Parts: sequence; C-alpha cells; structure tokens
Amino acid sequence: MGLRRLSGVERVKAEMGGPRVRVDVTLRPGAWIEPEQLFRQIALTGYKARPDDVSLTLRGRVTRSPDGLLLTVGDVTPGPQRFLLAPADDKARREMEKFGAEPGETEVEARWRPVAPRNPPPALLSVTRARRT
Repeated sequence: MGLRRLSGVERVKAEMGGPRVRVDVTLRPGAWIEPEQLFRQIALTGYKARPDDVSLTLRGRVTRSPDGLLLTVGDVTPGPQRFLLAPADDKARREMEKFGAEPGETEVEARWRPVAPRNPPPALLSVTRARRT
C-alpha cells in the first residue's frame, strides 16, 4: 500500500473485507507521522482514508491546561506532540476524572480528530480508554 515507504513505519497490516479495508500501522519506537501524511499515501493507492475513523494508542504525560487535559508525547521525532483530551463517553470520563490534578504517565486509546486549519495545535483526541502506566 506504499505506507511501508514512509519514514518511521515499522509494520503495516491490511485487512480486506468487501468494499472496506482496515489498515493498522505500527510506527517504530520514537517515530511520529501526522495522520494527514498517511491519508495522502493511502490516496495514492486509490483508496480513500476516513479521517474521522482513526484510532491511536499513545503513551505520554497528562497535565492540566486552561483548555483541559493535555497529553504530551515527548519521546517522538518530530516532537514533542501535544493533544487535547476529551472523553468519548461516560466510561472514559470516569477514567480521566481519576487523574485529578496530579500529572502522570498515561496510556490512552483515542479517536483522532483533525484540527481545523484556523485552529492551532494541539489536535483533539476523543479518548475511549485511559490508564496510568
């Protein structure tokens, strides 16, 4: 699918199921690729990526900011990468409330939300699961 040629990609697994294709991309430790870059590469193969259907599992440090909880992934290049966290449902909200005011290392599973061109980063992650590491 051409994704393996992107710098930082360790593994690509594609599952074909009718008109839909699911692609799991694993990055090398310390690598970061913007989702838009993956979408462009997928488009070159004739498929259309769905930006609203991207799931990420990330580890980083959660802190409070004036805008809410912020996840900073510092051990990636280019980095650090920052994401504003929003709970996707009540279960995720309860998990995130446990963080309280104390910052700490956390793993989150989340849906990536594109940043509007007029809005600066951080990108928004709709958290489906969060746990301290």
